[in-house]
Amino acid sequence: MNPEQIESLWRSPHNHPTPAELAGQRDRLIADLRRRRRTSQGLLWVTALPLLAFTARIALRSLSGDAPPPVDWNAEWAVIPFLALPWIGWFLLLRHHWNHLRRHPDYDRSIRAGLEASLDENRVERQRSLVICGLLAASVPLLLLVVQQLRAVHKAGDEILLPALVGWPLYVTAMIGWLVWGYCHRLLPRGRQLEHLLAAYREPGPA
Repeated sequence: MNPEQIESLWRSPHNHPTPAELAGQRDRLIADLRRRRRTSQGLLWVTALPLLAFTARIALRSLSGDAPPPVDWNAEWAVIPFLALPWIGWFLLLRHHWNHLRRHPDYDRSIRAGLEASLDENRVERQRSLVICGLLAASVPLLLLVVQQLRAVHKAGDEILLPALVGWPLYVTAMIGWLVWGYCHRLLPRGRQLEHLLAAYREPGPA
């Protein structure tokens, strides 16, 4: 049940929900929150898989003496912050997710508790969008530095310039634009609706 449906039921002058109807409203609200939590948690673990694979590949190359040439950390140090960037973001998002779970362990006890948890989940989702935007923006100059160092040690040629100088910045710009649009047109309106509805549920009335 979305905020508009709950508010319509709550504000209607002709609406006098029975305990069973209130329980149904609560169950639909809780089901929606659980779905959102599962989606957030699933995205975290799905994102961790390619990060682990990429990190393991770099680590193996740095230890290998066979072809391809191992990583020379003195000349290719930029790969360290470039690799650390997504991991820093991943742990930040994981921390936001677990903090949200700890703040609302009993979110299913009432509609009010569910709304409080939903509003907090909305705030976490907004934080996640901002973190991802920041990581994407920071990745562009870091990637350019990585490319410069790879070219300097003759591990890459001109073929890397187009994807690094054009392809990745275009992708980052599109992703940030999509995230900003979602932040402004989906997350913020939903957050305002939840704040408004939660304020109504704090007034005397059913919980």
